[in-house]
Amino acid sequence: MSMNKEIMEQNAKNFLSTLFSLPEIEKVAIKDIVISSGSDTDSIRKGLSLCYHDGLSDVDISIWLCLSPEDFHGSTPLYKKYLPRLGFEHNIFGILFQGRNNNDECKEGLRICLTSGFRIDLTCYARCDLNAAPLPESDLRKTDELKKTQHIWNDWDLDHANSFWFTTIHALTKLFRNDYLIADHLTHMLLMEGLVLQMKTRDNTYQTNFHRYGYSESLEYLQIDIAPYEKYWNKKDTTFSHIAQNLCRAVLAYDELVDNASPEYQKKCDQFFTLWEGYQVSLDVSQ
Repeated sequence: MSMNKEIMEQNAKNFLSTLFSLPEIEKVAIKDIVISSGSDTDSIRKGLSLCYHDGLSDVDISIWLCLSPEDFHGSTPLYKKYLPRLGFEHNIFGILFQGRNNNDECKEGLRICLTSGFRIDLTCYARCDLNAAPLPESDLRKTDELKKTQHIWNDWDLDHANSFWFTTIHALTKLFRNDYLIADHLTHMLLMEGLVLQMKTRDNTYQTNFHRYGYSESLEYLQIDIAPYEKYWNKKDTTFSHIAQNLCRAVLAYDELVDNASPEYQKKCDQFFTLWEGYQVSLDVSQ
């Protein structure tokens, strides 16, 4: 799906409607524009106009939380634990969690890319209230998908996978906006994630993390045939093509490695290239 102002506004309204249904939320703002409700169209559009630069733009949303002592002093960020309350648990392509700082702001956050391509930079400011009701246990993030198995897969790896896929979109954004230095840096980070997973797989195979000598392993990302994906990388200038090729290698190799490591994992490359096409359309329309 391509992204434009109208689609962004509809996605934002859907998310804001969810936010305003949560009793712990005292105030909501997009950029510095305070939003009174999910149907506060004028304020929503003012806020979105400050966020929108092109079809790759994310929406900066801030929320102020009133929490019980139990929740305020619990794990951070809050919505990593209570992710279902935000209403998009099953539509996440990638997500980064940012824990609470230790200063007076009590700030934490999430950066999310949904499967629709809609991106949110959510900042949460928390305060403690002795009279606030604890959040319901029924809204705790389900752990049945995070079960530890005999494989190398566990909840730590799941969060890393979510972070990996968010970073793919960040790298793609920088690439499309001609920031080749950051795009290449992020792409190399993604390639390194695949190497880390290969090393973990090796440790699991040999039941040791001690390796005086290696085994002349093949590098998975170099074994990837990217010819079928030429339409994504064979355009613009040579630097763009170089970075795009490595980005293709990184995502294809990582997807295959994680799929081999865990029966719980669901491959995401098809979604990634669908988002790539949608963002490209968005940029072509806006230019």
